[in-house]
Amino acid sequence: MTQEFYSALNRFDWAQFLEQGAFLRLDGQHSLIWSGPFQISKELDYSIGYADFFAGSVQWTKAPRGPLRVSNADFIQGLRDFVKTQVQTLSKSDFLNPSRQDFETSFQVIQGKIQREEIEKAVPIVVSATEKRPAAADQANWMISLMDQPQALRVYGFWQDESGILGATPEILFEQKGGVVRTMALAGTRVVTQAETREESARALLSDRKELHEHQVVVQDIEKRLETIGWVRRSETRVLELPHLQHLLTELTAEGSQKTPAELIRLLHPTPALGVAPRAYGFQWMKDLSPQEGREKMGGPLVFSLPNGESLCLVAIRNIQWSPKGTKVFAGCGVVRESQLENEWREVHQKLDSIFRSIGLVS
Repeated sequence: MTQEFYSALNRFDWAQFLEQGAFLRLDGQHSLIWSGPFQISKELDYSIGYADFFAGSVQWTKAPRGPLRVSNADFIQGLRDFVKTQVQTLSKSDFLNPSRQDFETSFQVIQGKIQREEIEKAVPIVVSATEKRPAAADQANWMISLMDQPQALRVYGFWQDESGILGATPEILFEQKGGVVRTMALAGTRVVTQAETREESARALLSDRKELHEHQVVVQDIEKRLETIGWVRRSETRVLELPHLQHLLTELTAEGSQKTPAELIRLLHPTPALGVAPRAYGFQWMKDLSPQEGREKMGGPLVFSLPNGESLCLVAIRNIQWSPKGTKVFAGCGVVRESQLENEWREVHQKLDSIFRSIGLVS
């Protein structure tokens, strides 16, 4: 299949792929691509499963073509050749800035619940949006730019029926192969500034009481969930290095799982990295916080069936998404008792900026 694709690369229907398709960068050398139209499927025979953040169930789809394993160089060149004949429609200036008032209101609601000891942590979000929708050339250029992102990020995309999502997430919900489930706690953020070296910034992050507290809330929650599967191992907490941001990362592994991807999603989504701690309080109340009601797939599970029998479920963050209603970029931050409004407002702006940079929208 791979050799057939390579030999037919010049005849590949890029227009069809950009109308309905998906891709996942595997590593520095290869990617997987799927070309639609996608059909509704069952979990036992799926290509890609997805759910909106607040959805209660996963939608399973099957692609008629793929996954095809391609070299990253050939994939990028094919996209570039397509773009030469197309016109872009979107620039960063088309996007409105996020609402400070909405963010401050959400922050205060969450802090009120924390002060009343109803919750320990929750995650407000902001949105930068435009009513314009991307053309195929925009999608292609965003993918080309995303392919340059560090290998620590999972570069991905999925689009159909005039709606889609493209991004580079640092976070997975789980990787499953056989009875082994791997996941992570990714929470606690520091912006890398010019006033310090990356080593100095990492040491500061590892000693920041607020960020460590936020991170441990997520670690303890996920570990408790995984203990229902089997024996759990967890790594030492370390710093995940990204171009403009650093995050606290702890990896967790459970062995002996008999759960399906859908069951794992129900078990783990959403972790307190994007939802609420403790989980028993629930997270549906967050819908009432603006702009949560329009987040759709942002932060939701996006699971790929890989050729080696593995299921890879991404946490769909650090992305741009579009629909007939327009195009949006979201960012969030974890709020705990120690959180300060100005610091969190600064963090969400830095995350928005990193997303725009990742897709090549810088002016």
